[in-house]
Amino acid sequence: MLLAQLPDSLLVRLQAQAKVLMVRPDQELVLADQSSSYVYFPQTALLSLVHTLTDSSSTEVMMIGREGMLASHQENAAINMLHGRVLRAGSALQISRGVLAQLAVSYPELQALLTAYTDDTLRQLCQVVACYRHHSVKQQLSRWLLAFDDHYPNQPILTTHAAMAARLGVRREAVSNAAGALQEAGALHYHRGQVEHINRPLLLTYSCECYHPLQSQYKKTRP
Repeated sequence: MLLAQLPDSLLVRLQAQAKVLMVRPDQELVLADQSSSYVYFPQTALLSLVHTLTDSSSTEVMMIGREGMLASHQENAAINMLHGRVLRAGSALQISRGVLAQLAVSYPELQALLTAYTDDTLRQLCQVVACYRHHSVKQQLSRWLLAFDDHYPNQPILTTHAAMAARLGVRREAVSNAAGALQEAGALHYHRGQVEHINRPLLLTYSCECYHPLQSQYKKTRP
């Protein structure tokens, strides 16, 4: 967990000010261009930063698991224009934005951690922009599946081709073709609305170069 990088005494104080929140799929936690009173630190839940256009079409730009946090960023327009949505149900620590800001003033190590995570988020956003522009749907889908598996190793992924297409910002037919090709190659097995398992070594060969830098923050805090 991101907060586990803090000294134990500070972590205990933070946890005393937070509450455990159970979240459900597609629940909106942070709305674009709006201030949120809370900051969320996923425990078992998986969250998603999503950019939505005026025609309601959307694209996922970042997964957020136990390695990260979700908050509105009035001071950063690039992040503040994104929705924060639940991708997979589970638990998250919810803490008042004001309380967290006060603690960050008193504890430089907390401020440094929050700043470093925001900087890393911006780097990931830049990487995703390049990925969506230059890499094939098969490469993007492979990257997305590997990232999901990092958070929930060897577990089925309950999703449809339409849902994956919405997250990648492409047509459903494009995802169906890419998933079919990956299944034929033995990189995954998809059946009745779920990816039952993936072949990580093989899927890595189909993924683009963006997978490794996009997962750098997760690997820093992986237990």
